[in-house]
Amino acid sequence: MASGEFHGVASDRNHAARIACLLVADFPLAAIVRANPALRDRPFALTRMPADRRSANGTGATRGAGCAPHSELSHVSSQAQAIGVRPGMTVAQARALIPDLAILNPSPAAERAAADVLLDVAESISPVVEERAPGCVWLDLTGSSRFYRPSDAAQNNSHDTHDTHDTVATVTVEESLAAELVRRARRVGLEAAVGLAAGKEIARLAALCGGARVIEAGREREFLDWVPLDLLDLGLNARGDDLELVLKRLGLRRLGELARLDARAVGSRLGSRGAELMRLARGEDSARIAMRPWAELFAESLELEYGIETLEPLAFVMRAMLAQLTERLQMRGLVAGDITLALGLADRRRDDRRVAVAAPTIEVRALLTLVTLNLEAAPPPAAVETIRLTIEPRAARPAQSDMFLPPAPAPDRLEAAIAREVLEETGLTITVGPVIEVLDRIHTTPDQRIEFHYVIVDYLCWRRGSSEAVASSDADEVRWVSVNDLGHYQLTEKALSVVQKGVALARSAVRAGATD
Repeated sequence: MASGEFHGVASDRNHAARIACLLVADFPLAAIVRANPALRDRPFALTRMPADRRSANGTGATRGAGCAPHSELSHVSSQAQAIGVRPGMTVAQARALIPDLAILNPSPAAERAAADVLLDVAESISPVVEERAPGCVWLDLTGSSRFYRPSDAAQNNSHDTHDTHDTVATVTVEESLAAELVRRARRVGLEAAVGLAAGKEIARLAALCGGARVIEAGREREFLDWVPLDLLDLGLNARGDDLELVLKRLGLRRLGELARLDARAVGSRLGSRGAELMRLARGEDSARIAMRPWAELFAESLELEYGIETLEPLAFVMRAMLAQLTERLQMRGLVAGDITLALGLADRRRDDRRVAVAAPTIEVRALLTLVTLNLEAAPPPAAVETIRLTIEPRAARPAQSDMFLPPAPAPDRLEAAIAREVLEETGLTITVGPVIEVLDRIHTTPDQRIEFHYVIVDYLCWRRGSSEAVASSDADEVRWVSVNDLGHYQLTEKALSVVQKGVALARSAVRAGATD
């Protein structure tokens, strides 16, 4: 993206509408590749399987061994197409060309997850977003040029006149935003095209051309005139006529040829669908975006080829899923709260569990540790065939660095580490509360050189749920101790002071109703 700072997008009634379309071609294939990156450079195809031949969990996550030779291919990867495999071939015909061709069923779970990711990409740029269909999203960029500062190089390339300078700068901003949308989609595992124009359908046609294409305001007809009619999904009119076939019989091949006809004659011959097509051909696309509600949960689903019975491979799979989720959260400026884990088992049962995240974070290692510890405490009763991870998003907590204290981890990371370590060493699930005290310790050598310098941060924490304290590898014994019995233990004066201060803080919180 061109150097500059993006501050946000808002609609402006005083500006002409500017709509972007974010489009992923061959979306079922792209969703499978995102869920299984190992297929990215391999020839593979998707096939429609009869319901009675799908996997036991009903998801259809089956490889070629379960596909009948006469099953037809619905989608074919570019690597397979380069060798001659085409949609509509049977599995037997395709494997005659590529013996080791991977055959899979379309995955509704992978497609829904990829569609949600595409919406996240759009909403990271603009709050006004509409999903046309899975793999195709519109977003409103009206007035975006006022919220983005283009690079100096782009401004120096513009002409001297003020009006022309504004026009060139606006186009440069839009091109930068289009390129940024492509980059963000690639960041979450999708190869997308972007079209940006004055209307929804014009933007979609621009995206269908591939890459990042910006149609300048007022130049829509120049673009539309050469668009071939077979690029549009014309479908049938009210009388059931195939519009593309009807237009070809009339000798029309491009939108520009249609735009030169009489609109009333086209409407009477082709009906309301023909009138809509006529308005599009003339660049009269005034449809507005129907804004969707923002997502309240972030989820990733995966259908496994074979059941997983042990925790180590299960954790390996979930690490990739958590990495995808945290990437989506980070792109939206959010962090991960509590996690819901839903496992589909080989015996058709479900294993649903909730994993508490005491300190919201986007650290994959911390989240994976919490999920793994939960599974180790109560392993799934059967092999796992499907996984669904759902995260409750939380707003990231801002942090202000101190000018005079040594650098320290960000509060959310430090609290996540505390919760993880307490769980690992004591078996307790905790909520990390406020800081009780920060102690700065400097140890020096006899000649006054600094030998060690460390900072101790004491937090007030509360136990969550009914978890019991159990000593782990770093402790011989763990027990609950009454405040009145602290004098029986060899605590330093400072440690005793910190504990007493923490008790007073906890009692104040209980009186204020901040905790139980």
